[in-house]
Amino acid sequence: MTVVELNPRRMATLMALVGRCVLRYQRIEHTLKLLLPHLVKPGRDLEESVPDWREFLDSKFTLGPLVEKLKPGLNSERPDDAHSYLAIVVAERNDLVHHFFTKGRALTGTSDALENAIVEVRRRLENALPLEQTLLVAADRFAHDLEYSLATDLDDEAPHAL
Repeated sequence: MTVVELNPRRMATLMALVGRCVLRYQRIEHTLKLLLPHLVKPGRDLEESVPDWREFLDSKFTLGPLVEKLKPGLNSERPDDAHSYLAIVVAERNDLVHHFFTKGRALTGTSDALENAIVEVRRRLENALPLEQTLLVAADRFAHDLEYSLATDLDDEAPHAL
């Protein structure tokens, strides 16, 4: 078998894309860890719905288990489509993290395999973007609402001028 030298720039491109993709999945995980303890599931009381936030600090909660905890609280006109999308993002994350390089897709020694791997990682990166953006907007709103709530509480406790 002849060993083919792959273009180092294209290999660097692949590695950079894999890094960006892993970072996107981590941002999704961390944002879910922030938001999940504060989501109130429809039809439930606050005390019944909100788990202990410390539960989510456990590193064993990766994207799959976090998404499973998110699903019951989703408010979607098409919940089956939303659940399917979430399952795809989780499967793509798991494949990238656990199997992408061991399956030899990018490292088979052909430039075609390398180019296909680059296209595939770019696709995964783009596929996870809507979830990341939605969660980051929700986290920003949560932080804003929390800041407003704290400021209001402090105003209520301040002595009022006559």
